[in-house]
Amino acid sequence: MYKKLKKLINNSYSPISKFKVSSIVIDENNNEYSGVNVEYIIPTISTCAERNAISKSITNGSKFGTIKEVHILSINKDFVFPCGLCRQAIFESSNGKAKVFLYNQKGEVKEYLISKLLPHAFSKKDLKNV
Repeated sequence: MYKKLKKLINNSYSPISKFKVSSIVIDENNNEYSGVNVEYIIPTISTCAERNAISKSITNGSKFGTIKEVHILSINKDFVFPCGLCRQAIFESSNGKAKVFLYNQKGEVKEYLISKLLPHAFSKKDLKNV
């Protein structure tokens, strides 16, 4: 997976931060969907690699809630964790069950459960009391 992420990261459009990120998500049918971060002059409309990959999975027919793995690589020398928005998106698109794999530039990998990266996540059950 590292080689795919390393090649994909070159597609990142990050002229402002120069912080390139690539991500590949895998659904329950082992389909892979890739994404990179895309920056705009107005930062609030920029999109992270993880959410781009998740959106691509839905666009290409993957059912929401079926993401089982998320793989992430950044240009940083160390492991970089997904931001809070991406953690929520990963949680929801996997029903809280995804494995998140973080890679550094050496190709080393660390594995986490999204439920550990986002404890007490907001979910559908929270809407039942509204």
